[in-house]
Amino acid sequence: MLEHNVNIKVKNNKTNDSIPIDKFVIKLFRWDLRSSNVFIDTEYYKDGNYLFTNEFVFSEKKEVIVDKLIEEVIEKHYGLQISKN
Repeated sequence: MLEHNVNIKVKNNKTNDSIPIDKFVIKLFRWDLRSSNVFIDTEYYKDGNYLFTNEFVFSEKKEVIVDKLIEEVIEKHYGLQISKN
């Protein structure tokens, strides 16, 4: 589980509504070997209350580098590239 505290608005993929959050948690990583799709589930919270879960899908991945996929999900939230020190 990877947790980030941040005050931003996030779009709920199911309702298309933008909702303010103060924390997101990357909860689940799945790799479907039949389709080669990778799924990352991210939960969103505000004031300690669970709001919703978004699923990020990476299609037809032949090589999976978990750290890079997680960085991509985080970058989508912050809107910037994460630099390694």
